[in-house]
Amino acid sequence: MSVTSDIENTIAAMDNDLHRVDATGLLDQWINRLQGFDGKISASMVDEMRHLRGMIGGSTSSDINKIADSLQNLSNLTAQAAYDGHGFEYDALRHLNQKLASAAGQIRTGL
Repeated sequence: MSVTSDIENTIAAMDNDLHRVDATGLLDQWINRLQGFDGKISASMVDEMRHLRGMIGGSTSSDINKIADSLQNLSNLTAQAAYDGHGFEYDALRHLNQKLASAAGQIRTGL
């Protein structure tokens, strides 16, 4: 599967119902995919996803504000990855950036 289709599948899952997203499954998928990339941004994304995975999976504190902060951090990292890029992948990253920021805001306001 391509990165673009993975991004589109993630966005579709977030569009359906944030309460029903298999977040741990999506995070595991993205962690596995991004581990093969070199670069500071992808390494930072993997670290942040592991942190978020730990909170959602119950292995670390699951303070709702910390989850929202983690989603916002992922949104910021996604924006950095998409910066100045052209093409479907970069458009999809910018769309994902918006969805992650929106999800962070929804969590902060109690959905």
